[in-house]
Amino acid sequence: MIFLVYGQQKSASTFLANLARQSCFAAGSNPDAIKKCLFTGELEKKRDFWDGTLSELNQIASQLNETEHTSVKTHSRFQPCYATELNHPQIKIMMSYRHPGDAALSAYEAGEKARQNNLPWEWASLMNHRDAIDAMADFLEKQTIPWLKSGLATAFDYDTLTRNSEVVIDHLAQALKTTSDQLMAYPDLAALLEGKTRVYNFNKGIAGRHQEVFSQKDLAYLEERCGPFIRFCNKDIGRDAL
Repeated sequence: MIFLVYGQQKSASTFLANLARQSCFAAGSNPDAIKKCLFTGELEKKRDFWDGTLSELNQIASQLNETEHTSVKTHSRFQPCYATELNHPQIKIMMSYRHPGDAALSAYEAGEKARQNNLPWEWASLMNHRDAIDAMADFLEKQTIPWLKSGLATAFDYDTLTRNSEVVIDHLAQALKTTSDQLMAYPDLAALLEGKTRVYNFNKGIAGRHQEVFSQKDLAYLEERCGPFIRFCNKDIGRDAL
């Protein structure tokens, strides 16, 4: 089984990817060893985070037996060919998404931290909230929404992922043909869920915080750029209406 984890940026996709990875360990597999053995070329070089074409995964999935499980995280753009090339019973696609206001605010604050500490992070160029809204809107249009509309992925919103993680664990357990209790008995997964294990620069953000921080002009601009996706996050429309 290959768990392919796609994420809208700043939506806790790294956390989701780590849940998948630790669940593979909990099910008795070694996802890192499998990637090292089977991934070649660019996939091998970027086996922890893949940002190129994912077409090779189908062939790799065919080489796995029922007890071998691994995971791959990506922010790659969706390509129409994935509808067939990733349609393999040994590939399960999961994705995370988040309200664009909170995601944009998180990106802006990451950029502030990067500038203050002279870090070469991709968000360092975001000089104000409008820059962050533009960046997030472009990312949604080019990447997240096409993944959602493809229907290939089981999608988890940020709040479910970070505050009701048992929903994700149930999904992983079903895919791995085991129980949630068995997965949760694995110490490293339990530590991750309890917040005892640090995941990159991930923190559980407060939902709706952008409404307190953004100006009225920022909020109006957010609606202008991301209105349909906001309504999707609020569950007013389905993914097909995006």
